[in-house]
Amino acid sequence: MSKIVDYVSEDNKNDMLNDVRDSDYDAFVKLSQVFELNVFCPVHMEGEKDWVVAYLMNDAVESFLVFKDSVMTGNYIDVDEEQIPSVQMLKDGYMLIVNQGNKNIFTIKFSRLELRTYLFNYGSMGHFWIKGYEYLKNKINKVQSVWLLSSLMNLLFRFDS
Repeated sequence: MSKIVDYVSEDNKNDMLNDVRDSDYDAFVKLSQVFELNVFCPVHMEGEKDWVVAYLMNDAVESFLVFKDSVMTGNYIDVDEEQIPSVQMLKDGYMLIVNQGNKNIFTIKFSRLELRTYLFNYGSMGHFWIKGYEYLKNKINKVQSVWLLSSLMNLLFRFDS
């Protein structure tokens, strides 16, 4: 854990990042932030092999955490309770175990976690949501709001001390 973490609580550092290879550390820090902000919502598009989670969405940037070569056991359910993650390192990757407020538990086994970022110039294109995926827009708005607020709070407390 040789990297500096901008915004991850000590609880998440201790619980989630202990069993992570150094080469994967940055992506797992971002995953830890998603859980800390309680906006984890895995999505699997038909015909795709990998599960993805929105990390940062705004008018110019779309960033996703991609669980490469992933297999989910159990089902994700949309809950308002805190989701508690645990990561175990395997010989061929990782296992993410998610406890959804004692209402549900599911796992995602994957070979690696990567950040995929797309930059857009919306001055020359349209952006439309796919019918049936409107719930993602709500999650994305929540991610943006909480991420911005947490970044501002981090700056305020850093300069306050």
